[in-house]
Amino acid sequence: MTTLGYFTISASVLCVITVASLCWVAAGPARMPRALRALSLLALAVSAVPAVLTLALTPLLAGALTGTPAAEDVATLYSLPLDLGPILPAGAAVMIAPKHLVWPHVLGLLIGLVLYAIAAIATPREALEAAPRKARLPMSKHH
Repeated sequence: MTTLGYFTISASVLCVITVASLCWVAAGPARMPRALRALSLLALAVSAVPAVLTLALTPLLAGALTGTPAAEDVATLYSLPLDLGPILPAGAAVMIAPKHLVWPHVLGLLIGLVLYAIAAIATPREALEAAPRKARLPMSKHH
């Protein structure tokens, strides 16, 4: 597998982890400290934007690396400036290196997860156990 292949797989996995974490925190118990939960949601939501842009950059990165003698060099892969014009509305010419999207994505993901962990630790166990259970459907056999 090529360096670009590993980059694509890792970017896809990190994007899925970010979105799943965002959904997990959003569906978490409401009895958690609101400020920590809100900050965790904010960090994860902000982290999702560069995650999606990183995935959108993959075809542009593949095109930029075609025929390059250093195509297998990881440093070249992360520092190669790419034009975001084809994926932005109105065709704005914005040059960005993949590392400028990967770092904020990973940092936002880590901050969001750490804040959620702190909020979960700060929540009293009684409050988590007293969280309301999901209501059963009226058609269920068990009432």
